[in-house]
Amino acid sequence: MKVNSHEQQGVRIYEVSGDLRGHPDCYAFLDDVRSGISEGAGKVIVDLRGVNKMDSAGVGILASIVSSADNAGAALRFSGLTEKTEKPILIVGLLRVMQTSPTLDEALQQMSAD
Repeated sequence: MKVNSHEQQGVRIYEVSGDLRGHPDCYAFLDDVRSGISEGAGKVIVDLRGVNKMDSAGVGILASIVSSADNAGAALRFSGLTEKTEKPILIVGLLRVMQTSPTLDEALQQMSAD
C-alpha cells in the first residue's frame, strides 16, 4: 500500500493506493491520519480511488479514522469509492456514518462549502 499525503486549500489529503488490509503499512497510514487530526488538521479527505482490495481490517482502519475525526471535531470526507471499497463498507454499515464524494475534486468543493 502507498499513501501520498499533502495539503490543498487548507485540507489534509491522503491518496491511498494498493491493498488496504491488515498489513503494517496500513496501520502506519492509520497512525499518520490520527496524528494529523490530533495535531490540528481540521479538514481531512481520504481518497480511496487507488485501492485495489480491502478486507475487514481495512474497513476497521476506516472506521477508526471516522471515530478519530468525530472525537476531535474534524471534518472528514472519503472520495473515490469503487465497488471494491464500497461493498465491504456497506456490509458492516459504515457508509451510514461516512461523508463521501465521488471524486477528490468534488470532496474539495464540499469541504470548501462547509
